[in-house]
Amino acid sequence: MKLWLNIIIEIFYLLNNLSAENVFVNDTSKKTNDSIAVYTYQLKDFRNPYLNPFKYIDTSLTSFQFNNPSYKISPFITSLGNIGLPERNLYFKAPEISFFSTGNYYINSYMYNPNNDFYILSKNAFTELYYTNGSIREQIFRVIQALPIKKNFYLGANYLIVNSNGREFFRQKSANEHLSINSKFITKKNNYAIFASYIHNKIKFQENGGIKNDSLFENRSDKKENTTYWLNSAETRYKESYVSVNQYYNYDKKLPFNKTDSNYYEIKKNKLLITHNFQFKRSFRIYEDNEPLSGFYPNVYLNNEKTYDSTFCSAINNKINFASTFFKKDSINDYIKINLFAEHEYTQWKMYNVDTSYNGIMPGMAIQFNPLKKLILECEYKYILSGYCKNDYQIDFSTIKLFNKDKGLKFVFRNSNNEPEYIYNYYVSNHFIWQNNFVKQKFNSISLSYFSENVNSGFSMTKADDLLYFDVLARPKQLNIPAYILSLWVKTVFNFYNFTLCNNFMYNNVFNVDVLRYPAFQDAFEFSWGKKLFKSALLMQIGFDIAWNSSYKALSYMPATGIFYIQNDKKIGNYPYCDIFLNFKIKQARIFIKYQHFNNGWFSTAYYDSPHYPSPESAFKLGISWYFYN
Repeated sequence: MKLWLNIIIEIFYLLNNLSAENVFVNDTSKKTNDSIAVYTYQLKDFRNPYLNPFKYIDTSLTSFQFNNPSYKISPFITSLGNIGLPERNLYFKAPEISFFSTGNYYINSYMYNPNNDFYILSKNAFTELYYTNGSIREQIFRVIQALPIKKNFYLGANYLIVNSNGREFFRQKSANEHLSINSKFITKKNNYAIFASYIHNKIKFQENGGIKNDSLFENRSDKKENTTYWLNSAETRYKESYVSVNQYYNYDKKLPFNKTDSNYYEIKKNKLLITHNFQFKRSFRIYEDNEPLSGFYPNVYLNNEKTYDSTFCSAINNKINFASTFFKKDSINDYIKINLFAEHEYTQWKMYNVDTSYNGIMPGMAIQFNPLKKLILECEYKYILSGYCKNDYQIDFSTIKLFNKDKGLKFVFRNSNNEPEYIYNYYVSNHFIWQNNFVKQKFNSISLSYFSENVNSGFSMTKADDLLYFDVLARPKQLNIPAYILSLWVKTVFNFYNFTLCNNFMYNNVFNVDVLRYPAFQDAFEFSWGKKLFKSALLMQIGFDIAWNSSYKALSYMPATGIFYIQNDKKIGNYPYCDIFLNFKIKQARIFIKYQHFNNGWFSTAYYDSPHYPSPESAFKLGISWYFYN
């Protein structure tokens, strides 16, 4: 309570000391003063010479009230009823080939890794402090720090803590820590750059196995009445760390890592661009339960007194890439770019009585062609010669047509052969043991999307042959008939006078099979009204948001393996989750006050994130984000 009181006092202090001249007049992520402009970027986004990888850091109030880090990635995610617990995407995406994959995808989606790690471009030091507190003992704390040491040297850090006890009288406490430290160095000639990063994720959460009796829970008269669940002492711990080094050398030309103006779209003729990527990964998962004979597990194989299942994986990866750009004629809109690359990965895997290693080699090439103005065609092929995923291959063909720098069409076709993830073929634990020899999965997918500043829409269609899944016994199975998956999506953001309307809609349909479970319809809607007060010193926004999906037979969750599997007994969904919120912006500070799930119990008491895992109840939440430019 003291924290809330201190923040309220701080708000009034700022209001009394602000004038209209020293605040950002418009609620926008773009800063008009270049000296304090802050950009974020990811190294993977420099692949395309037309799409600017630099994004203004978001300081707007729109969607600021969503404090769950997963929502920032996608609103179409289901969990186990509390933040920081395993999650599942409610849409299908054809996988990319890799040297080795364990198959445990359901750790929360906001874990840091080299693919989503970002760098900050700023002329001055930049810091963001972010903190939220909820009445259900939920706390989120984040620090983003960017420190330009010199013009050509940068240090940055991103630290996130997520702690939540979850619903009262449930065993679903989560405690997550995520850290990324990165640095960048570019030579004075701007033709050599090195990016280095260290990433560490630490996750710990209680497992309850779901409630034993849904009807008793839904019809209880007292919310403080104890709820019976299956597991009383189970817990999962997961750690993952990365060391990554990326080097770029452009012979006789400059690199684009510090360029954010409109001239970025000009294509430079690279005589030879050499890239080397090094990555070391280390991870382990531990599942522990002091009561293996609780009646929840189908079998107990190794120890009747205690379950202690552990898996360990480490990998060293090196990739070298040679790229060159050739002009067919004297024009910046007519060029051919050729990439030749080779990748090697050494993987070590340990699990109970398994201690094995794999050496994988993957050559590949990509050709990028620009036949017309702002039209890019690209084809990439890669093939794994050795290792666990020997003879896997992937062919990608993509087309991008830009109408201007923020609007365009994108078409993607993918054909791939994918070795089953390790967990499908071999697994040994206290409660599950299997050994299989499944054939490779085959995927053919196409997608077409339109993107602009206000609209992002499209569709994808995938044919999956020999698809793998987990059956009603939580054991792996393989289909012998093809599956067809159709997805449609529309994301819109519109501003009309003082009103803002955001909507995310998705449609899913799986043909021919019934083992992929997604809601047919999903929607996340947000409506708000904003007003400047106190001579424009404060920007206030009030609104509501609604999340809904149609009913479907969702997948159940198996704590012992950490996977979701088929169940045919219970439908969930067709229930709206409604929030009301009040957002403020005072100078560089943003504040939200939200009453989450205010319609709790209005329509039904049967609301679940996953089968036997009830969604969170009503809760007040308060959050603040503060930017410092110095």
